[in-house]
This record gives sequence, structure tokens and C-alpha cells, in this order.
Amino acid sequence: LQDQASELEATTERLQATAAHLEEQVEAREAALRQAVASETRFRELAENLDAVFWLAEARDGRPYGPLLYVNPAFARVFGRSVEAFRRDPVATFLAAVHPEDRARVVAAAAGQAAGTYDVEYRVVHPDGTVRWVHDRAVPIRDDAGTVVRVAGVADDVTARVTAEAAQRVAEALYHDVFTHIDLAFHRCEIVTDAEGRAVDYVVLEVNPAWARTTGLDPATAVGQRATALLPQEPAWIAACGRAALGREHLRVEQFFPALGKWYDVHLVPFGPPEARQFLATAA
Repeated sequence: LQDQASELEATTERLQATAAHLEEQVEAREAALRQAVASETRFRELAENLDAVFWLAEARDGRPYGPLLYVNPAFARVFGRSVEAFRRDPVATFLAAVHPEDRARVVAAAAGQAAGTYDVEYRVVHPDGTVRWVHDRAVPIRDDAGTVVRVAGVADDVTARVTAEAAQRVAEALYHDVFTHIDLAFHRCEIVTDAEGRAVDYVVLEVNPAWARTTGLDPATAVGQRATALLPQEPAWIAACGRAALGREHLRVEQFFPALGKWYDVHLVPFGPPEARQFLATAA
């Protein structure tokens, strides 16, 4: 009987140890589950408040457009289609939104999603005909073995930037056309200052053909030179140029250049941001 009691006691201890171990495992799994739920909650709070579209898809043997796992609400605003429609049929909904002229290029670029080379700008057309520009890129997510298991992407509405860049190109083309063909002598310059910040000279940055004709100076040698190295300059003239570049004033002055033997009616205006310290002079 004593042997049986000892064996029963040992069995009880083993069962108690097993129960304690199982309880620890359950507690660990519950803690991991709570952590996972908290992480997912934080992820959704972040993703669902982004202005950009965030999407997550399964990788599919390196091919693009794997099964969709997640897309945030910004999709509706950027692409003009409902999130529900995108979840039901991601590929068809996405491609229907892409501008027909950009569609083939986007599909070709999508082949690089799993490789991390997907980075493309394209137009999307909303159902009401509104056209928006989108910058879309994706990165692969790998498991511990290095296998790509998911692809995460971000798509930004960059319409404002693209529109501004286009407007800038138009403005630059117009400026160049006017600068080149107008009969007024144009030159763009940067002020040189002394230690006290007073204008003492200026560097010629750009001149137009009319400037070369009226001054008789060679643009090839004038551009990049200080004004005082080209012609004697009166302090009052340099001061007026400084007022335009540094003081952001618009001035009209009549200036005589003895070396040229000519009087000029000159308009001086600031050019570019203040830190550029530039002015534009038109002379007739």
C-alpha cells in the first residue's frame, strides 16, 4: 500500500506540473493574442487616418495583383471608386480607374511589385470625369526564410505637384520666349555685398540678344562676370540694383553709361526668392 501511495503521489505531482505548464501556455497565447489585437488596432488607426492610399496584398509567385488583404478608406477619395468595389474585384476596379493612355504602362510596371521596383506615376479618371495624378509604389514583405509573402503599397494623390510643375514649365517657356525675342534689353543679375551687407557689385547671370545688340558686349564673356569687370559702374547705379534685389523694390531709373556713351531708361525688379538676391533689369 505504501508503494501505491508513493506512485499516486508522484502521478499527482506530474499532473499538477502538466497542468501548470498548460496554464502557462494558455496565458502566453492569450498575451500574444492581446498583443496581436492591440497591434492590429494601432495599425488600423494609423492606416485609416492616412491621406494616402495604403494597400496590402498576398504575393503570388512573383506575379502582380495577388489577393487583396487590406485597403484603407483613402482609396475612395483618390481613385473615385468605393472601397467595397475594390475589395470585391481589386484588379478590375483598379484598372478601370487608371487612365486608358496609362493603363498598359501601369500593368507593365506592376510586374516589379514583388521585387520592390514598382514606382510609377499615372492618371486616374473619376466617374465624374475628374482626372487626378497618383504616385504609386510598393515594397515586398518577406518571411523569416526570405520568401516574399506579401506586398505593401502606398499611393499618393500628387495632382497639385504635377499641376504646379506643368504650370512652371509653361511659365519658363513663356519667360524664355519673351526673354529671347523682345526688343528690350534684359539682363538677370545677382547682387554682391560687402561685409556690412551693402550692394557693391553684381554678377551677370543671363542676358538676351537685345542686351548684346544695345551694349555691344559679347554674352559669352559677360555672363558670369562682375559688372565692374565689364564696365565702370557708378555707386548710385549699384545701390539702385541693390534696392531691387535686397529691398525687393520696383524702380525706374535713367542711367548713363560713359563707356557706352548711352543713356538707358531702366526698370529694375526683384527676381526669384529673397535669398537668391537677384534682380531683373529691362532697358530701352
